[in-house]
Amino acid sequence: MAPNDGEQKEILTRIAMPTRHYFRYFRCLILTGAAMGLFLFATSFPAGAQWVNYPTAGVPRTPDGKPNLGGPAPKTQDGRPDFSGVWQPDDQKFFQNLAAGLKPEDVPMQAWAKELQQLRVTRDHVDDPLARCLPHGVPRVNTNGLFPFKIIQTPSLVVILYEQLYLFRQIFMDGRKLGNDAPAAWLGYSTARWDGDSLVVETAGFNDKTWLDTQQGH
Repeated sequence: MAPNDGEQKEILTRIAMPTRHYFRYFRCLILTGAAMGLFLFATSFPAGAQWVNYPTAGVPRTPDGKPNLGGPAPKTQDGRPDFSGVWQPDDQKFFQNLAAGLKPEDVPMQAWAKELQQLRVTRDHVDDPLARCLPHGVPRVNTNGLFPFKIIQTPSLVVILYEQLYLFRQIFMDGRKLGNDAPAAWLGYSTARWDGDSLVVETAGFNDKTWLDTQQGH
């Protein structure tokens, strides 16, 4: 049975909404890339990739030289798991919907939050900071499968360098406590501690301008 006019309109709307959102998203990427290209041209800075084929030390590998994802995790000198290296999500699943795979009843929201989420969807995501080339925020910045990020781990500090929008994040492990005297920030302020082999990160001080995901408007 062919869909009626109302059903056709709903189907087209579902297709068009994410398409328009991605247009704004990629327009942001194009503008950012163009600005960087002009900078590189003006400064005559070589744009070639550096050491693209140089293997990262300490990564377990198969006989053919590829990373062995089933091998033991690299360790630091003090025996902790070493997260250093380049990471990238497999897909856009959680970038689109952070609650993917969960039932609606597993993601309860307060009334004001549900109203805000519905408003964002109704407004076709025009308020998404990403469409304005603004930072993602946490955890969304870690779920974008289009761009890798690099983790640099030391005993007292973890630094995450993001390729997209050239963001960076510092996670302090020197015993400091999260305070409330710092200005609000896009990525907040983070501290961490070890719980066995798990690195527990606590973050506060967000500016409340970021979204948790893309399509669902959380």
